[in-house]
Amino acid sequence: MQGVQRVWLHNPGHGDLKVELQGFPATFWIVTKPTPVSEMGDICFETNMLEFACQVRGGLDDALIHGIYVNQSEAERVARTLLTE
Repeated sequence: MQGVQRVWLHNPGHGDLKVELQGFPATFWIVTKPTPVSEMGDICFETNMLEFACQVRGGLDDALIHGIYVNQSEAERVARTLLTE
């Protein structure tokens, strides 16, 4: 479902950040670049903006992200292709 989402991100030492997203899906799919031992669940997962922000703050490097997808089947197709390369 698309619409207006309001996300508050805690940013220690810099105050909280309020972000308003319009027209953005409530959830989306992240596909990361695989390692030699990666499995589907390691590289393809559903998230929302708040969880994604926490993952980035926790160390998910944008260089590791292959793509962000609205459609689950497209994300899984891309992830399967990456795992077989």
